[in-house]
Amino acid sequence: MIKEWTKLNTSEIRKPIMDRKKKVLNFAKVFLGVIIFLTFFSKSFYSWTLPKVRTESIGSGSLNKEIMGNGTITAKERIEHYVAVRSQIKDIKVNVGDEVKKGDIIMVLDKSELEKQLERKNIELLELKLQYDKLVDHRDSNLANDYEKKMMKLEDDLHQKEKEYQLCKELYEKGLESRNNYESKEKDYYNAQLEIENLKKEFEMELENSSRDIEAAKLAIDMKELDIRDIEESIKNCTIVAPSHGIVKEINFKKGMMIDDSVPAYVLDNMKSGFEMKVELNSDLSKYISLGDQVEIKIKNQGNKVIDGEIKAINDKQNDYSKKVVTVDLGEADLSGGEAGELYLRKKIGSYDVIVPRSAVNKDSEGEYVYVLEEKEGPLGVEYYVSKRNVTTGDSDNSYVGLLSGLLGNETVVVYSNKSLYDGCQVILEK
Repeated sequence: MIKEWTKLNTSEIRKPIMDRKKKVLNFAKVFLGVIIFLTFFSKSFYSWTLPKVRTESIGSGSLNKEIMGNGTITAKERIEHYVAVRSQIKDIKVNVGDEVKKGDIIMVLDKSELEKQLERKNIELLELKLQYDKLVDHRDSNLANDYEKKMMKLEDDLHQKEKEYQLCKELYEKGLESRNNYESKEKDYYNAQLEIENLKKEFEMELENSSRDIEAAKLAIDMKELDIRDIEESIKNCTIVAPSHGIVKEINFKKGMMIDDSVPAYVLDNMKSGFEMKVELNSDLSKYISLGDQVEIKIKNQGNKVIDGEIKAINDKQNDYSKKVVTVDLGEADLSGGEAGELYLRKKIGSYDVIVPRSAVNKDSEGEYVYVLEEKEGPLGVEYYVSKRNVTTGDSDNSYVGLLSGLLGNETVVVYSNKSLYDGCQVILEK
């Protein structure tokens, strides 16, 4: 009885102990599971808060600058025709965009008023020539004949006065003539000589005046003939023709309008001169371009046809020294002018022991730097960190930057981050 009770009592005592142990074991399992879960969850949660980065391995290489720019193709020689004659436009034979040959008529001006002016000028010229002939006839006939007649009379008078003077002188020296009579004859003789000299001077003066009048008349004729030639030239220019083979780019007047020289009557691109294109580039970019460089020009409105060109001029842009105007010679390409062109030049600018992507280079108040990726072994595996490295940069192209110092060349650099980074910052790699 006692044995049975003892046996029963011991079973009843062990059962609660076993249940308690089982509960403790289950609790321990749950607790350990929670700890493991929290550990991994906190790691994952922490990872979600870290910056995600993309990286790229670096090395040595060459830099190639890609230079692009847009411009409009024009003829090397652009002819702007100004008309000095103010006249009404009678007819226009071409339209903008037309191709013309040398000598083709572009427009015709009304020349009726000019022809009237020419007729008046010819009449005035005839009157001037008649006046000129009269002056010449007066000098060569009237003036000369009148002088000869007067001179012959004075010479006869002088000869007679000389004879009377010589006779009186002989008589006076013999005492047969009075002194007063002698002096009177002497005076008459010298006065006759003086009259001849005065006539000569008077004739010379009249001859000089007549020659001056004739010269003035001749000058007036020359001036009138010049006016006539100008009018004749203007009449000729009323038919305006193309000076060379080209394409009409502008016509600035309409039929019936009065033309003037304030703007060109038409603008013509000379097809025989060849073509060129001017491109504006930033001064920093244009320093990689040199005279003589061969470039490609893509013609956008001709199915992106590509033609070759050569850099023939690099000039400062007027009033904007931050830009350069680059002129590309296109030779006698099959163009018409006005096409939109795109310049492209790929040029090697240097080799470096270390080059990095442009996106890897950052800048702050201390200078330029990159972030280098580093690996460390953590409790749950490999962890990634970044370290800040100050660098000295050289040339750059559209994709890479050459480094002069700061890296060895075997590093992996950060090229993108979704968050701000700092030296020693832990990161995760973007998949």
